[in-house]
Amino acid sequence: VVDIIEEWVLLHQESFSRIDGTKLLEVVGPAAFVKLIPRLGIGVQSVQPEDLEVLFHHLSEESRDMFGVIRIGLSFLPVDSLSDSLGGSSWSLRRVLKLIEGRRSEHGLRFFLAHLTPELLMQALSALRERDLDTGLSRNPWSFSFSLCVEADVRKGAPILPNLPAVWPMHAPPAPPRPQLAAVDEDDEVPKRQRMWLTDGELMPFSMTRRRPQPLAGLAPPSQLRDSSWPQLAFDPDAALEEDRGERTYCTVDAYEALGSESNAVALWNAGNADLSTKENATSHSNLVEQVEALPSPSATLPLDAIHFVDSAQGLSHVLTFFQQAAPAYIGIDLEWSDPQPVSIIQIATPSRAFVLDCVNRTPLYMSVLHYLMDYLLKREATTKLFFGFPHDLVRLNMLFGPLGRTFGFQDYIASVLDLYTQRVRRVQVRKPREEDTPLGREMLMGEALKAEDLEEIARVGEEPLPPYPMEEYSEQAFTVGGHQSLSRLVDTYLGETLNKQYRVSNWNFRPLSTLQVLYAATDAHVLLRLEAAMRKEKVLPQRTWGVSYRDSQQPAWWRPVDPDC
Repeated sequence: VVDIIEEWVLLHQESFSRIDGTKLLEVVGPAAFVKLIPRLGIGVQSVQPEDLEVLFHHLSEESRDMFGVIRIGLSFLPVDSLSDSLGGSSWSLRRVLKLIEGRRSEHGLRFFLAHLTPELLMQALSALRERDLDTGLSRNPWSFSFSLCVEADVRKGAPILPNLPAVWPMHAPPAPPRPQLAAVDEDDEVPKRQRMWLTDGELMPFSMTRRRPQPLAGLAPPSQLRDSSWPQLAFDPDAALEEDRGERTYCTVDAYEALGSESNAVALWNAGNADLSTKENATSHSNLVEQVEALPSPSATLPLDAIHFVDSAQGLSHVLTFFQQAAPAYIGIDLEWSDPQPVSIIQIATPSRAFVLDCVNRTPLYMSVLHYLMDYLLKREATTKLFFGFPHDLVRLNMLFGPLGRTFGFQDYIASVLDLYTQRVRRVQVRKPREEDTPLGREMLMGEALKAEDLEEIARVGEEPLPPYPMEEYSEQAFTVGGHQSLSRLVDTYLGETLNKQYRVSNWNFRPLSTLQVLYAATDAHVLLRLEAAMRKEKVLPQRTWGVSYRDSQQPAWWRPVDPDC
């Protein structure tokens, strides 16, 4: 409407030499009328008093356009006093000044004062310094201090508002059309193809060909751990359960020792498997893992044959069967990735074994089973999941399953998650004096009794004298411990070990993974369980569990609908 009216008036300027502002306000409304004032040069003085009330009400209450109110008020200059009526309405420049004081707009107040005459400026400064007749204090401390700043600027000869704009800013004329480009040569018109310089191996993850990792020739001696791939062994859930119950034996080589040494751990593994027939080397998983509150011992080990690399849908189904038949109370979950893959592998560790799940170039069936497994674990409230940096890992999981239309972005996908990166609480038993035996405690008890109007308690507290030595009682005090520390530092503090993190920046997208990569990934998730056990042993408890609210046996989990018959 504004553009059409402006275009029609500019095309017929002779016919619209005098515009009735009141009739125009009735046609277009106050919002469009304010926009047409600077465009058509409408004089606000010609508007009727009742229409001015409508205009001021729209600017001050509906659109809350303070500068629109200032511009309308300044359009009635010159006036003799700030209290003079503007066009016969109930508004005056003093009321406009009061509106600016209520908004506490320094720029608006300087814009208003800069357009006043010297006489009106002195009246405005006096109005800003008004005092209360009853108390003698300044009515508005902000206005009083600001008036002093303006007076100081005037006395120094500085402008009240530098680069003072006009009362009604004029809109810039439309930009002229861009000139037509002349015909140019094809080489100048079409940009040439730019060459993309890539570093060696940057696009290797995009390659569909399977490449074995090459040894670091000339940089390090040959190593079977680093240059050989992890042996593919079929995972049998029944055999794994028998090993966890101590009915079968396992290899005696520890993954932590193999990762930290340069020995040929694969040969030790084969030798250990060959000697399992003897009774001296026969050891069970249950003997190795000392269960303390369903957590492994802080000094627990991880055998090599307890590490399983899974890259098939059938293997994932076996892992799911293992967790459904004997779900542990605690599991450690960690992710490893190398760009451009959102997640390269997912590590899931129980107190007695670790699973390394492949996520690179997998089939839709494999990804569906993988999502079902992660969905089952994250939703299971009876299993506490240990993460290190859980929000970042959750974003990566959503990036992995997002293209499949499945994410963990809602609260019903999270239950019983502990983040070891966050702060924890250590509860200490201390001795402190009883409240009724100290002056401050006696004063607090007196205040509570007065608030409750308990006359007997008031009399008892007032008459009973303070003992010379207050009696002490035991109480529990909580201290905030740690938080936002690296995993290596936590392992060094609570386990007294040095965590090997040199394979963290290796390329996790090459297949097959080397033996050291699988060992690092498995121990990185298993060490979370040992770290949680060491923290709980020292009474360092978590502050918050993700996805779990306070409830008792009668209250169901918070993501389930409440059963009225429960």
